[in-house]
Amino acid sequence: MLYGPVSIFIIFLVVIIISFKSLKKELLYLTTNSLIKSNPPIVGKKINTLYSNYDIFLEGYFMVFFADANCSSCFPELEDLIDLNKKFGAVPVKVLVFGEQKSVHNFIRTYSKFFEIVEASPKDNLPADITLSFPSIALVNSQLYIERLFMTSREAYNVYKALSS
Repeated sequence: MLYGPVSIFIIFLVVIIISFKSLKKELLYLTTNSLIKSNPPIVGKKINTLYSNYDIFLEGYFMVFFADANCSSCFPELEDLIDLNKKFGAVPVKVLVFGEQKSVHNFIRTYSKFFEIVEASPKDNLPADITLSFPSIALVNSQLYIERLFMTSREAYNVYKALSS
């Protein structure tokens, strides 16, 4: 007689736990405090006009992670993006890395198994009206226009996932 109510309670508990897990995942997508509020000059520009040597064409939205090979704050953001990709599914990311050749090669050796990395050549200087702090993550649309710029991997990932679903 007691098995019926206990079974119903266990099933109800499992349903609640599953619901909370999906709610937690959805709440991760809602944080917007690290979105760069002002419109930086890079927003609205075509990514292939800034870096014409690269085959950066992808279908749909994708992210470009601007990093300096010696940037200490870039590494935690890349690690966070790797964790997000493992936990919730990979997103298309190209990492554009600046810096001295030796540092860039070490950077590529470390992160090439996780992302497609493009080495910025010395002649790839950002236009004078564009100042970019590292790390910066650009959300690029299918027409190759930079739509948004983010300072954190988590914010860029969450917005990408929200737009692609």
